[in-house]
Amino acid sequence: MLSITVPAQSGNKVEKAEYFLTPEKMPDATKYLPRVPSVSDPIFVNDSSVYVEGKKLRSTARGLLAVADTSITVRYIMQRFGAAMNCDLTPENYPLLCNLIFRTFATARQSITKAKDVYHRQRPYQYFNEPTPVPHQEEPNDWTSYPSGHTLRYWTTALLLASI
Repeated sequence: MLSITVPAQSGNKVEKAEYFLTPEKMPDATKYLPRVPSVSDPIFVNDSSVYVEGKKLRSTARGLLAVADTSITVRYIMQRFGAAMNCDLTPENYPLLCNLIFRTFATARQSITKAKDVYHRQRPYQYFNEPTPVPHQEEPNDWTSYPSGHTLRYWTTALLLASI
Protein backbone atom coordinates (compact mmCIF):
# COMPACT_ATOMS: atom_id res chain seq x y z
CA MET A 1 0.00 0.00 0.00
CA LEU A 2 1.38 3.43 -0.88
CA SER A 3 1.77 6.10 1.76
CA ILE A 4 1.81 9.85 1.50
CA THR A 5 2.59 12.60 3.93
CA VAL A 6 -0.28 15.03 4.36
CA PRO A 7 -0.96 17.93 6.72
CA ALA A 8 -2.40 16.67 9.96
CA GLN A 9 -5.58 17.72 11.66
CA SER A 10 -4.03 20.19 14.08
CA GLY A 11 -0.87 22.17 14.53
CA ASN A 12 2.25 21.49 12.52
CA LYS A 13 2.21 17.75 13.12
CA VAL A 14 2.40 15.59 9.99
CA GLU A 15 0.57 12.31 9.71
CA LYS A 16 0.95 9.53 7.19
CA ALA A 17 -2.11 8.33 5.37
CA GLU A 18 -2.18 5.05 3.52
CA TYR A 19 -4.08 4.91 0.25
CA PHE A 20 -6.81 2.33 -0.24
CA LEU A 21 -5.97 2.35 -3.95
CA THR A 22 -2.81 3.28 -5.83
CA PRO A 23 -2.91 6.48 -7.91
CA GLU A 24 -2.98 4.36 -11.09
CA LYS A 25 -6.20 2.65 -10.00
CA MET A 26 -8.06 5.89 -9.25
CA PRO A 27 -10.39 7.47 -11.81
CA ASP A 28 -8.99 10.38 -13.81
CA ALA A 29 -11.23 13.42 -13.30
CA THR A 30 -10.09 14.94 -16.60
CA LYS A 31 -12.04 12.11 -18.28
CA TYR A 32 -15.41 12.97 -16.72
CA LEU A 33 -15.30 16.62 -15.57
CA PRO A 34 -15.88 19.38 -18.11
CA ARG A 35 -13.12 21.83 -18.91
CA VAL A 36 -13.02 25.21 -17.19
CA PRO A 37 -15.29 27.70 -18.98
CA SER A 38 -13.73 30.70 -20.73
CA VAL A 39 -14.50 34.19 -19.40
CA SER A 40 -16.97 34.72 -22.26
CA ASP A 41 -18.85 31.47 -21.53
CA PRO A 42 -22.31 31.91 -19.92
CA ILE A 43 -21.28 29.39 -17.25
CA PHE A 44 -18.37 31.65 -16.21
CA VAL A 45 -20.69 34.67 -16.19
CA ASN A 46 -23.12 32.75 -13.96
CA ASP A 47 -20.31 31.61 -11.65
CA SER A 48 -19.18 35.22 -11.34
CA SER A 49 -22.71 36.40 -10.55
CA VAL A 50 -23.09 33.76 -7.84
CA TYR A 51 -19.72 34.79 -6.37
CA VAL A 52 -20.74 38.47 -6.28
CA GLU A 53 -24.11 37.63 -4.70
CA GLY A 54 -22.45 35.35 -2.17
CA LYS A 55 -20.22 38.18 -0.96
CA LYS A 56 -23.36 39.90 0.38
CA LEU A 57 -23.71 37.07 2.90
CA ARG A 58 -20.24 37.43 4.40
CA SER A 59 -21.33 39.36 7.50
CA THR A 60 -24.36 37.13 8.16
CA ALA A 61 -24.53 33.95 10.22
CA ARG A 62 -24.51 31.93 6.97
CA GLY A 63 -21.42 33.79 5.80
CA LEU A 64 -19.60 33.12 9.07
CA LEU A 65 -20.50 29.43 8.77
CA ALA A 66 -19.14 29.40 5.22
CA VAL A 67 -15.84 30.82 6.52
CA ALA A 68 -15.73 28.15 9.23
CA ASP A 69 -16.46 25.51 6.59
CA THR A 70 -13.25 26.38 4.78
CA SER A 71 -11.64 24.15 7.39
CA ILE A 72 -10.71 20.82 5.86
CA THR A 73 -9.46 19.11 9.00
CA VAL A 74 -10.93 15.73 9.84
CA ARG A 75 -11.76 17.03 13.33
CA TYR A 76 -13.85 19.93 12.02
CA ILE A 77 -15.60 17.87 9.35
CA MET A 78 -16.44 15.15 11.88
CA GLN A 79 -17.89 17.76 14.23
CA ARG A 80 -20.01 19.27 11.43
CA PHE A 81 -21.42 15.89 10.44
CA GLY A 82 -21.79 14.93 14.10
CA ALA A 83 -24.09 17.90 14.60
CA ALA A 84 -26.24 16.73 11.68
CA MET A 85 -26.27 13.20 13.12
CA ASN A 86 -26.98 14.46 16.64
CA CYS A 87 -23.88 12.84 18.13
CA ASP A 88 -20.49 13.93 19.44
CA LEU A 89 -18.50 12.79 16.41
CA THR A 90 -14.89 13.53 17.36
CA PRO A 91 -11.57 11.77 16.76
CA GLU A 92 -11.41 10.97 20.48
CA ASN A 93 -14.84 9.33 20.51
CA TYR A 94 -14.47 7.59 17.14
CA PRO A 95 -10.74 7.06 16.46
CA LEU A 96 -11.25 4.26 13.91
CA LEU A 97 -13.77 6.35 11.98
CA CYS A 98 -11.39 9.31 12.09
CA ASN A 99 -8.64 7.16 10.59
CA LEU A 100 -11.02 5.83 7.95
CA ILE A 101 -12.10 9.36 6.96
CA PHE A 102 -8.49 10.54 6.82
CA ARG A 103 -7.40 7.61 4.63
CA THR A 104 -10.45 8.07 2.43
CA PHE A 105 -9.56 11.76 1.92
CA ALA A 106 -6.02 10.83 0.94
CA THR A 107 -7.23 8.22 -1.51
CA ALA A 108 -10.00 10.35 -3.02
CA ARG A 109 -7.64 13.31 -3.45
CA GLN A 110 -5.68 11.29 -5.98
CA SER A 111 -8.66 11.34 -8.34
CA ILE A 112 -8.57 15.14 -8.72
CA THR A 113 -4.86 15.98 -8.52
CA LYS A 114 -4.27 15.60 -12.26
CA ALA A 115 -7.38 17.64 -13.09
CA LYS A 116 -6.23 20.47 -10.82
CA ASP A 117 -2.92 20.52 -12.68
CA VAL A 118 -4.54 20.31 -16.12
CA TYR A 119 -7.41 22.77 -15.59
CA HIS A 120 -5.36 25.22 -13.53
CA ARG A 121 -8.43 27.34 -12.69
CA GLN A 122 -7.94 30.73 -11.12
CA ARG A 123 -9.75 31.32 -7.84
CA PRO A 124 -12.48 34.00 -7.82
CA TYR A 125 -10.61 36.30 -5.42
CA GLN A 126 -7.65 36.19 -7.80
CA TYR A 127 -9.77 36.95 -10.85
CA PHE A 128 -11.53 39.85 -9.12
CA ASN A 129 -8.30 40.92 -7.38
CA GLU A 130 -9.85 41.27 -3.95
CA PRO A 131 -9.38 39.88 -0.45
CA THR A 132 -11.37 37.02 1.05
CA PRO A 133 -12.74 36.45 4.57
CA VAL A 134 -9.94 33.89 5.02
CA PRO A 135 -6.78 35.84 4.13
CA HIS A 136 -4.49 33.15 5.60
CA GLN A 137 -5.67 30.87 2.78
CA GLU A 138 -5.04 33.36 -0.03
CA GLU A 139 -2.18 32.39 -2.30
CA PRO A 140 -1.44 34.41 -5.45
CA ASN A 141 -0.09 31.42 -7.37
CA ASP A 142 -2.59 28.78 -6.23
CA TRP A 143 -4.61 28.20 -9.37
CA THR A 144 -6.20 24.96 -8.24
CA SER A 145 -9.81 25.90 -7.56
CA TYR A 146 -11.23 23.21 -9.85
CA PRO A 147 -12.11 20.56 -9.06
CA SER A 148 -12.75 21.57 -5.49
CA GLY A 149 -10.74 19.81 -2.81
CA HIS A 150 -13.09 21.15 -0.13
CA THR A 151 -16.11 19.69 -1.92
CA LEU A 152 -14.27 16.41 -2.33
CA ARG A 153 -13.61 16.14 1.41
CA TYR A 154 -17.17 16.99 2.48
CA TRP A 155 -18.84 14.88 -0.22
CA THR A 156 -16.53 11.94 0.49
CA THR A 157 -17.38 12.15 4.19
CA ALA A 158 -21.10 12.30 3.46
CA LEU A 159 -20.92 9.24 1.21
CA LEU A 160 -18.76 7.35 3.69
CA LEU A 161 -21.06 8.07 6.64
CA ALA A 162 -24.16 7.25 4.59
CA SER A 163 -22.57 3.94 3.57
CA ILE A 164 -21.74 3.09 7.17
